[in-house]
Amino acid sequence: MARKRQEASSAELTFDMTPMIDVVFQLIIFFMVVLSFKKEEVEAGLVLPVAEAAKPQAKEQEELFVVNVLCMENRQVKDDGGNVIGRNPPYVMRGRPLTRDEIKRLLEEKAALSKARSDTKAVEAAVIIRGDRDTSWVQMLDAMKMCTEAEFYKVYLKTLTRTPGG
Repeated sequence: MARKRQEASSAELTFDMTPMIDVVFQLIIFFMVVLSFKKEEVEAGLVLPVAEAAKPQAKEQEELFVVNVLCMENRQVKDDGGNVIGRNPPYVMRGRPLTRDEIKRLLEEKAALSKARSDTKAVEAAVIIRGDRDTSWVQMLDAMKMCTEAEFYKVYLKTLTRTPGG
C-alpha cells in the first residue's frame, strides 16, 4: 500500500490548455460580433460638430434609433479616378443610405412598434440625430421635423464636447 502512494505522489501533474484557449477564442469572437453591431450605428465619414455646452447622454433604459444626416461632400459617390459620378441619399440608418421618404416611413414603423410595446400607448423610444458639422441646419431641422411627425418626442442631437484647452 505504501508503495502505491509513493508512485502516485511522484507522478507529474499536467495542465491541459486546450479548454482555456477555446474559451479565449470564444470570448474574442463574441466581442468582435458585439462591436460590429454597435459600429453599424456610426457613419464612418461623419464629423460631428463641437459644442461647449454639450451634456453626456443619460443612461436611461430606452430604445434608441440613430439617424445620420450627411453633408453634401460626404454624399458624393466617386469612381476609381476620383471623379464624382453621383450622390447618395442624405440620411443613413444602420449603415444604409435612405431617402427622405424612406427614413420617414421607417421612423413611423419604429414609432408604431414602440407604441405597441408601451403600456401608455405613447412612443417611449428616442431618436439620436447625428449631423455632420458641415450639414446645413435646414437638413437637421427636416430630420427633427420627421421625428416629431412620427411622434418621437425624445430627440437628441449628437455633438462632440470640447475639451478645455482643445
